Amino acid sequence: MWLWAFYFCCHSIATVLPQAYKYIFEIGRRLKHVKENDLAHGEFGKWLEKVGMSKTSAKRFMKIAENPTLNSPTSDHLGASVLYEIATLPEPERTKEHTT
Repeated sequence: MWLWAFYFCCHSIATVLPQAYKYIFEIGRRLKHVKENDLAHGEFGKWLEKVGMSKTSAKRFMKIAENPTLNSPTSDHLGASVLYEIATLPEPERTKEHTT
């Protein structure tokens, strides 16, 4: 019985993981929209508290969403932390070809 549950769990994760990646960009895009269009100046932090998100997380999601080049199939295995680090690199460094 436990083996079946293990495989079911693995399959569930594998199914949801690609969707989670897409949600990183969608969350950032929506946060940016709310901040810029739906709230008065200074209200964003209070709104974040109501929805249960830290200011740091919101900032990171929005920064990632500002970089459409990161929203590509070659980046879909990266998590939000790595995408944020890439998004905060200066443009010349971010677009420079790296060799290993």
